[in-house]
Amino acid sequence: MSDVNNSSLHEAFDNLNARYASALLPLSIIFGFLAFAGLVGNTIALIVFSLSPEYNRSNFKVFAVFLGGIDLVTCITIIPAEIAKHRHYFAFEDGAVCKVKCFLNVFGSGASALTLLLISVERFRRVCKPFSVQLRTRLVIRICFVLIVFALLLACPAAVMCGIEEAPMTNLQGESTKVYVCSADEKYKFSVWRSIYKVTIVLLLGAVSVTCIVMYMFVGRTIFRSRDRLMSSNSFRMRGTTAEENADLKKGKKAENQNDIEPNGLDAVKGTNTRRSSIVGWIINETRRKLSSQSTGSERIGRFPYKTIIWFILTIIFIVTYVLYAALAFNPYVIINLSPRLLTLYLFFFRLYIINSVINPLIYALLDSRFRRSCKRLLHDRFFLDRYYDSPRSP
Repeated sequence: MSDVNNSSLHEAFDNLNARYASALLPLSIIFGFLAFAGLVGNTIALIVFSLSPEYNRSNFKVFAVFLGGIDLVTCITIIPAEIAKHRHYFAFEDGAVCKVKCFLNVFGSGASALTLLLISVERFRRVCKPFSVQLRTRLVIRICFVLIVFALLLACPAAVMCGIEEAPMTNLQGESTKVYVCSADEKYKFSVWRSIYKVTIVLLLGAVSVTCIVMYMFVGRTIFRSRDRLMSSNSFRMRGTTAEENADLKKGKKAENQNDIEPNGLDAVKGTNTRRSSIVGWIINETRRKLSSQSTGSERIGRFPYKTIIWFILTIIFIVTYVLYAALAFNPYVIINLSPRLLTLYLFFFRLYIINSVINPLIYALLDSRFRRSCKRLLHDRFFLDRYYDSPRSP
């Protein structure tokens, strides 16, 4: 009799998990597309920033390479693990895989957050403190490695405290069925150390977010004030342009008149024509140079530094997605009471931070013309090599 009861409970357990796995299939497809896009995009970004002659040894290159490496690890490990979890969301019985997944989640978010914090500090010093000591590229590389090590250490407690948690869940028949979720190990489920660790992670992400926002507020204020000063001084120079050009023209006409009265016969006429053409050409070139420099200055004044825009956009997206994640993770036991459709919607917003590992190459392509040129050159060189190897060679 007990065997029959256990068999019926096991069938109910399998049916419950299959029902939720079917509902989560569209979300798994979306995550799979994001993983593929992130894999391709971050690989291209790493190749471009590492090998392209457009990028010299600079802080921008270092930051892009480190973020690209972190995002590539996420696309290869965390997103596929999340997709696999969808197939066994309430039947997750492999404790080792659960621990590795928790470790990589904390490592990825911690490493990205600390790198974005370093970027905001570098932007603040470069824009707001241009005459102070700046972060050299070699120092930035060392700091990035230290931050990676710190993120690894920060993720170690997550691997220890994560595990398979047993929880009761109501099936379609209204009966209580025991399910297995990758959450907290039974030993640390109500541990004070786990609570301290979770609070520490939340405070760390909160401090990083607030610091980044404050840094970019100072950066934005400095840039807008500088732009206003440059535009006012540029308009002042524009008012004096006409007077300067008139003075140049008068000098040129005076020089022409003096050359015309030199009585040297045919040679004098030839010399006068040569000097006249050179003087006129000099006047035209000077006028064009002044107008070109003024228009170029106006364009530079009207443009916001694209590197700052790139890092600011990526930082804002990171903060918004992880604030949403922290808010939804406040009560992790709510998923037990959600229907399959609501669980799908919940997990979509809960894991929305995955977009941070995919969007970087797209932002580079939209805002960095050097990145676009480097991508085109990369494709051109590849096709050129293909044509070279495919072409017939003479014996």
